[in-house]
Amino acid sequence: MPATMRKGVAMLGPSWPKLSALLALFMATTVVEGFGIGMLLPVAELLQVGGELSDAVRNQPHWRYLAAGADFLGVPLSLPTLLLASLALFTIRNALVYARSVLVAVAAQHFILDNRARGFWLFLQARNDYQDTMSIGRVVNDLNLQISTSSSAIFSLVSIAHIAFMAAYYFAFLFLLSWKMTLAILLVLGLAYFVVLPIARASHKVGETLVGANQAASAFLVERLGATRLIRLARSETAEVEEMRRRAKRQASGEIALIRNSARTALIIESFVAACVIALLHFGTTVLSLELATIGMTLAILIRQLPVVREFIIVRQAIVSNSPSVARVVDLFEEMERTAEPTTGERDDARLRDSIIFDNVTFRYSAGGDAALNGVSLVIPAGKMTALVGPSGGGKSTLIDMLPRLREPDSGEIRLDGTPIREFTHRSLRGIMSYAPQAPQIFNSTVAEHIRYGRPEASEDEIRTAAERAGARAFIEAWPEGFETMLGEKGVRLSGGQKQRIDLARALVGHADLLILDEPTSNIDSESEFHFQKAIQSLRGETGRTIVVVGHRLSTVRDADQIVVMDGGRVMDCGTHAELLERSGWYAAAFRMQVEGLTAESPFTQTEEKLAS
Repeated sequence: MPATMRKGVAMLGPSWPKLSALLALFMATTVVEGFGIGMLLPVAELLQVGGELSDAVRNQPHWRYLAAGADFLGVPLSLPTLLLASLALFTIRNALVYARSVLVAVAAQHFILDNRARGFWLFLQARNDYQDTMSIGRVVNDLNLQISTSSSAIFSLVSIAHIAFMAAYYFAFLFLLSWKMTLAILLVLGLAYFVVLPIARASHKVGETLVGANQAASAFLVERLGATRLIRLARSETAEVEEMRRRAKRQASGEIALIRNSARTALIIESFVAACVIALLHFGTTVLSLELATIGMTLAILIRQLPVVREFIIVRQAIVSNSPSVARVVDLFEEMERTAEPTTGERDDARLRDSIIFDNVTFRYSAGGDAALNGVSLVIPAGKMTALVGPSGGGKSTLIDMLPRLREPDSGEIRLDGTPIREFTHRSLRGIMSYAPQAPQIFNSTVAEHIRYGRPEASEDEIRTAAERAGARAFIEAWPEGFETMLGEKGVRLSGGQKQRIDLARALVGHADLLILDEPTSNIDSESEFHFQKAIQSLRGETGRTIVVVGHRLSTVRDADQIVVMDGGRVMDCGTHAELLERSGWYAAAFRMQVEGLTAESPFTQTEEKLAS
């Protein structure tokens, strides 16, 4: 067995005991079938002597076994009995074939289901830096097509082991009939195998190329399907279709090459089969002088055996051509396991009652790169609203990624009520947090299902209360289907403000200690911003929970208990709205420009010049 396939079975399954059980069922089918075919020999001998058993015939070993079996069952040893026995054996064989076909199909589907779920789980557990760089199209391709192809390759191992057993089983029969004839058959089949071996090697190379082509096509398709608006407005439909055609052509060329190689193999084997039958008929009658019954039995076994050998070569070629898919899935799973989030914490009692403290925290996205956070020290008091503002790229989103440990500091420490957050389990730490991103991620579900996402046990009253607090209940209930309204993929049926408020309701339904809002008003109009501000103010007054908001529009955060100005990965200033206006720094200049409509030099440029000097 190739090393790739051994590794694939060890990592992906199914278990060796399960494969062995399937193989045992395959072998039982072959044994029963063999006895059914073997029963044809005494039938032929009986017909040859006119249905009457002579003493010479009765004394042959196989007839003695048949007589003992008939006596044990209490039935006469006759032609009808032998024919009925042969029919019964073939009926049992067909029942076993049915059972094995169903069991293999069930096992293969469980293999696909389990590994798709496992792959999805591993991707969800991978670190953010891995997810940021991974092509989603590649992951989709591997979890769908490559796992399905891997299933075919791995379960073909059972088929090829069964075929090898079947070949040995029938050749044992042939050897008992005529060892000379058997050696001649083996010689011919061995020659056929070596003739088609180069085709199998070529199929492996084609399989590797096809895996790459499938990944490229899937990545392209996933990316472009999410950008149809841009494609239409850029008038690039024709170019994109041509590019898709080019990628699909690579896939088609690979598939055609595999089919061509398989057809070549079948052509060669079929030609050898025809030549073998003709040559062995002549060899058996003229050279070995075999009896008619023996030649007939040999031909019966040979006719059954040669397609088996053909299948062996074709299945082996399929394993070789599909093994790159197994290697790709194994590599993907190993890659995701290596990049899994660190699970250092063991405590499951995370609570926020006092404060969150950043103590000299530094973080870089890549070794040798600029620091996204550079010695950040900050206190976020519990029960208050803290706003993070500053130029783009200042480190605000990176800082809030640190809170749920989506990213880990290179140095420094983050403490929750005095306890380093690395001591808590991810589930416990994230359980006290709710997060609403800058661009709401709306699934194609009902409003109620979206608000309940992450807390499936939430009641109808809790859903409506969360929607009320988010300022969304009024427009939701104005829709004909209310909370059962389908949102459409990515919330296509909603305005920007409706998306933000429905997603805020999702964040609120969990009653988390800490609510994190990442630039919640950056993509909505002024009216929607007004409603969103009202929702936040109402929320602060009713719940008293801790709120951390990244503010792009400073008017949204002016009422925060503390406003933290970040630039260049550092905390540049901190205070209330009034205090920061008095200091005439970045915040004051930016606020005047945004709110009062001044056209003075951008405060972002001023800050960058100050840092450069």
